[in-house]
Amino acid sequence: MTFTALDDTIAPPGPQNITVWGQWHPYRLSGERWPDIAEREAHRLVGAINTVAPGFADTVQHVYVQSPLDLERELGLRRGNVMHLDMSLDQMFGWRPLPELAGHRVPGVAGMYLTGASTHPGGGVFGASGRTVARLVIKDRSRGRRFRRTR
Repeated sequence: MTFTALDDTIAPPGPQNITVWGQWHPYRLSGERWPDIAEREAHRLVGAINTVAPGFADTVQHVYVQSPLDLERELGLRRGNVMHLDMSLDQMFGWRPLPELAGHRVPGVAGMYLTGASTHPGGGVFGASGRTVARLVIKDRSRGRRFRRTR
């Protein structure tokens, strides 16, 4: 993902800022530690991109790595999971985060909705669950559902 395609103030004129996400890296390692292998894993990902975009690796000027351990320490993401929940079959689609809450509305609490990485479609699709909830709120309001004021 390149945010500089949307905002050219992120990098000086010419270079691009590229975000590469390696989703399936384990939190716990067998026989190794994240501080020891993070750079190696980053370069492995750059190499993988280079196989489909020859010359990419030669353009990389700086690499910043956030391992699952870093994501937990810096962002409070349990076990470094940006999805909040595992993306296993029982945690996807109509079951996310669990069947009773999969529709984003909280049963029995009018006007309360769930959004974020724990909800469908997960943390890798930025803003999607928020957009879904915004549409639900508009739909619910247009149907005349009442929302209780908290003040």
